[in-house]
Amino acid sequence: MWPAEMKDAAREFEGTCAGIGEIAERLAVDENQVEDLMLDAGLERCSDCEWWWWVGELIGDDGRPATCESCR
Repeated sequence: MWPAEMKDAAREFEGTCAGIGEIAERLAVDENQVEDLMLDAGLERCSDCEWWWWVGELIGDDGRPATCESCR
């Protein structure tokens, strides 16, 4: 999958709690690749709620990694 296609595909999971298996099936990739592919597309899971958010949304006011706005 090309980076632009991955970013488009990742958009459908932003703000959801979709599981690794669900995403792997939708993107037709191995489950072991999902987190790396999502991070490459700019999404990662909140460490508290495990919902997918854009990486920039998981940075606190102090510039350090943080949880999503809902968990703060």
